[in-house]
Amino acid sequence: MGSEAGWVLPRQYRNLIDEHSAARSACGMFDISPLGKFRLQGNGAAQSLDSLLSNDITDCCDGHLQQTLLLRPDGVILDNITLCRESAGRFLLIGSASQADVTYNKLYKLFHGQSLEVVNLTDDYCAIALCGPESEKVFQQVQQLPDFPHPGEFRIFRHGGQRCFLTHAGLVAADSFELFCPASHGIDWFEQLMSKGAIPCGLRTREYLRIQRGRYDITRDSLGLTPKHVGLEKFCSVRKKYEGAQIMQQSTSPDGRLIALKCSEACPEIRIGSEVQNQEGQKVGTITVSAESPSDNKGVALAYVTHPHTRPGTHLHIISDGHAIPAMVADTTGS
Repeated sequence: MGSEAGWVLPRQYRNLIDEHSAARSACGMFDISPLGKFRLQGNGAAQSLDSLLSNDITDCCDGHLQQTLLLRPDGVILDNITLCRESAGRFLLIGSASQADVTYNKLYKLFHGQSLEVVNLTDDYCAIALCGPESEKVFQQVQQLPDFPHPGEFRIFRHGGQRCFLTHAGLVAADSFELFCPASHGIDWFEQLMSKGAIPCGLRTREYLRIQRGRYDITRDSLGLTPKHVGLEKFCSVRKKYEGAQIMQQSTSPDGRLIALKCSEACPEIRIGSEVQNQEGQKVGTITVSAESPSDNKGVALAYVTHPHTRPGTHLHIISDGHAIPAMVADTTGS
C-alpha cells in the first residue's frame, strides 16, 4: 500500500508487467478517488470561474470538458483543473489530490454566498479510471450508454438510482476515461467492472503511465512551477484578466522546464529531489518524480532542468544514493 494526499491506495495489485499490459492492450482500472471534486452552481457561475481560471470558459460548451489552471497572483500553479460544464450555471471541477483543500477553500472564500453554491464532493464521490482499448467495451457491459463520450466530453447518467458522471479527460493515459459515482456505490462499481474484465492497477503503474506522457501532479513539489515551466501556456488565455494573468502575459521565459528522463540501464530506485548533472558533472536539474519500467527495470523520471539541457536526446546523469545513473531526455510529444 502507499499514501497519496492522506489517502491509502494499493501500490500494486499483482505484478507491474501484467498491470502495464492491461492498461496498454486491454482494460486497466485505477482508483483515482483522491482527486479533488467540486461543484459550483448558481447565477453567474460561468463569469465567476472565468475571472479566476486561466482558460476561456466561453470556449467550453455544455457537455464538454476544458483543461485550465488555477494560479497564484505570481503565476505559480496552484491546481491543474478539468472543468466540466453542465450549463452556464452549473460546473463540476476536478483538481489534483494534493491541492483539494486549497482549491476548495479558495473557491468557497471567493464565491460562496454570492448567489453561488460551492460544494466539496471529494469525500462524497468515488472515482475510477479505465485505460486501454477494451475499456469502453468493459464499461458498456455494466452500464449501457448509447452516447458514449468522445475525448473532451462527459456524460451524466443514473445507475442504481444514483447520479454519476463519465468523463473522457485522459487523466491517467491519453485513451483513459473516468467514472465518478457516489462513494457508497464505489465498491459495487469496482467489482462489477472487474467481473467484466477490468484489471485493477496500482499507484506504480499509474505513475509510470503518466511519466511516459511527461505528466504528473505539477502542484505537489516546492519548485514554484508556472505554466511556462511545464509547457501549459496553451491553457492560459491572452484575451482576458484572471488571477496570475499579468505574469503569464509577460514575454519573459523561465530558465528551464520540466522534462522526461529515461535511464539507459537498470538502476536502484531514484529518489525525489535527486540531482541531475550534465556530462561535465555540473548540476543542471532536480528530479521531481520517478518510477520503474515494468519490462526492463530501467528508471523513468521527470525533472526540472535548465536550458539548453532540455532537448530530447540530451545525455545527462541522475545522482541517487551515490550512484551516477546515465539517462537521456525523452521525447514525449507523441505520447
